Amino acid sequence: DINNIDLAKLLQKFHQSQQVYTIVSRRLIDNKAIAFDGSENAKDLVITPMDAKVKGAKSGLKKEFTTAIAHSSGGATIWQVKVLVLETDKFSYAIRYHEPKRDANSSKVKLFEQFVSSFALIY
Repeated sequence: DINNIDLAKLLQKFHQSQQVYTIVSRRLIDNKAIAFDGSENAKDLVITPMDAKVKGAKSGLKKEFTTAIAHSSGGATIWQVKVLVLETDKFSYAIRYHEPKRDANSSKVKLFEQFVSSFALIY
């Protein structure tokens, strides 16, 4: 699919320049495709269930983990990833936040947490 190729190239540019980025996706609940977010191989995965009704969904959770992303020079950068997943009757929504791990007290990570606490689905 041409969109997946373009997305892969864009993500590669973000990784090379070590830019913070966010991906928002929506998929049908009955879609049999597995949505990989990198957490399936994470050794430090933390999953936090949440009350999603206040956000307009029937269920939800937050995931936090780190992942190593290789770059063309042969090295790798450790990325901190946070994911908000909300499910309704028909769709699963995921908001994935990626930031190169430099400082555990990053203000950008705190901004994402503020976003998650105030985010709600609007129909």
